[in-house]
Amino acid sequence: MSKVSKSDLLLILRDALKLEQDGARFFRDSLQRVENTDAAKAILRLIDEEEEHIRIISRSIEVLEAGQGVNPNISIGRAPAGGGYFDRQAQREFLRQIEENPTLPDLAVFEAAWRMEKEIMDFYEEAAGRAEGPVRKVLMVLYEFEKRHETFFRAYHGDLSNLYSRVYREHPWV
Repeated sequence: MSKVSKSDLLLILRDALKLEQDGARFFRDSLQRVENTDAAKAILRLIDEEEEHIRIISRSIEVLEAGQGVNPNISIGRAPAGGGYFDRQAQREFLRQIEENPTLPDLAVFEAAWRMEKEIMDFYEEAAGRAEGPVRKVLMVLYEFEKRHETFFRAYHGDLSNLYSRVYREHPWV
């Protein structure tokens, strides 16, 4: 890999910052739309995580602009193992509510969230491949976090898509 310039690293970090800010804004807006209490709790946790990512990236930009080195040993909270923002009971209740009312906004929020988190995860993976040194390590930590977010929503993407398709076949007017 050829050496990446400081200006290229700053561009990568600024793009990452914008993605995280957009993600946090999406989740804050979505919080007002979801009806399931456990979904709202999961979204609140995701907002906190996205805001932590924003702080890490902002700090990395500041130190790079000041001519200092980025600290690769970032301290970041942990996403639940396997992306488990719901326990099993909450997951069953969420899916039951969607099945009873497939027009709930929760369905659209979770579908959009999955697509957004996948985009952010893919960005970090590609950006880490272009970066090097401490910036690469920071991007890889963020990639792993976003991968857990994507995993969480991907599980619902499949379940909700199948559920919605079944309901639509049975009641096409919904």
